Amino acid sequence: MSLMPIVTILVILVLLVAVCWLAYWGYTHQHVWLMALIPGLGVGLLLSAATMVRLPFPVAAIVLIVLALLLIAGCWWTYRATDGAFVRLLAFGAATFALLTVLWSGVLSYWINREVVSPLDVLNPGGETGTALVVYHPGQSSFQRDVSYAFAEGLVSKGWRVEVTTASAQAPKDLSGYDLLVLGAPTYDWQPAKRLQAYVKGLGDLSVKPTVTIISGAGYTELSQPAMERLVQEAGGELVQSLPVWSMRPNEDLYSISDPLEAMRQAALEIPTPQR
Repeated sequence: MSLMPIVTILVILVLLVAVCWLAYWGYTHQHVWLMALIPGLGVGLLLSAATMVRLPFPVAAIVLIVLALLLIAGCWWTYRATDGAFVRLLAFGAATFALLTVLWSGVLSYWINREVVSPLDVLNPGGETGTALVVYHPGQSSFQRDVSYAFAEGLVSKGWRVEVTTASAQAPKDLSGYDLLVLGAPTYDWQPAKRLQAYVKGLGDLSVKPTVTIISGAGYTELSQPAMERLVQEAGGELVQSLPVWSMRPNEDLYSISDPLEAMRQAALEIPTPQR
């Protein structure tokens, strides 16, 4: 089980305690703006965190919402005799929530899903086992690229010709010359990167094309992996392998191999040879 939700909740609880202490300090010293700003930021952060984790961890989202309501109630009870502090608190909370929502769903989402164009990289041009197309979205680290190339290296070791590129408008759309399609995407907002999803949807009917999915994440791919599987199946592809891989969570639970790159190389060796 991933420790990420537990660590996240512990960090939030520590921050909440700090917020409550600062709010109380502001009250005892009658700093009206501090009394409003600090707990207002806390309320906004709690509600934003609840929104972000609602899909994978609905219970945690409920807990965060309850904490936000308790903070609001506690401040109302404490500040009710202080002119304007509680109203300012609500205003700061709403502003914080709105700002974080816009940053996450707008600015950050665009940044992490923006198109990355790369040339078609051909590995083992003389390979005779079959021809594979590897299309991936690199994300904001080198991890997805590394695991995608590791899988390609595994195919090359079995004699495959492999073409590798990123999910962009320039990536191949005609798959008739390929025996295998490999799709790689990092997990963002609990789903496969939107850029890779858009590429798959743009292919139309996959016509039972043998397909492998490689879904990476820090340590939680429980929602993004099946989402990618459904996308391939709805497009008419034949799902040969569905491979989650983690950058911060041990991969031994999945492959009995600690090195994620070696795990992908070994997984590629299990791909059946195309029937000619």
